[in-house]
Amino acid sequence: MGGLTYTTRQTVNGQTTVTGRADMLVINYSYSDTGLGTFAHQIEVSAYGGW
Repeated sequence: MGGLTYTTRQTVNGQTTVTGRADMLVINYSYSDTGLGTFAHQIEVSAYGGW
């Protein structure tokens, strides 16, 4: 489990401005099954804040 911040920016005439941000929780799942024959991976991303 970890955190991630996604930031959007816009550049106009060489001037870059931050236009938004999303704070997200990232959860990685790894699992296996005798029928799979290998490991499987899954990622869950959930936004919990931002503007």
